[in-house]
Amino acid sequence: MRSVMLVFGGLFRFFGRLIFTPILLGWMIGAVLFGAMLGSLVATPFIFAFFDQTPGESAWQWLVFGPFMFVGAVFGFQYWRMASGADAYLAPSEGFFVEPR
Repeated sequence: MRSVMLVFGGLFRFFGRLIFTPILLGWMIGAVLFGAMLGSLVATPFIFAFFDQTPGESAWQWLVFGPFMFVGAVFGFQYWRMASGADAYLAPSEGFFVEPR
């Protein structure tokens, strides 16, 4: 009976992921892009301070924009993990991969 429950539990998790993963993926992409956008907005005053030019005139400005955008994207991804509950949902259940005794 335990093995039957493990099989049905595995099928339920598979089909649940098949349905909900594209929704979570779209939400994650949006959160990461929003975080990168906020990072670039925070980096803009530093561009004026360091290079004394308008943003986008020099390729060297990516040395400032890049890290800010990366950190913003990481914060966006962490927000998505916290808000969506993806860790709790997509993590394997404790009994699924445990060998039956």
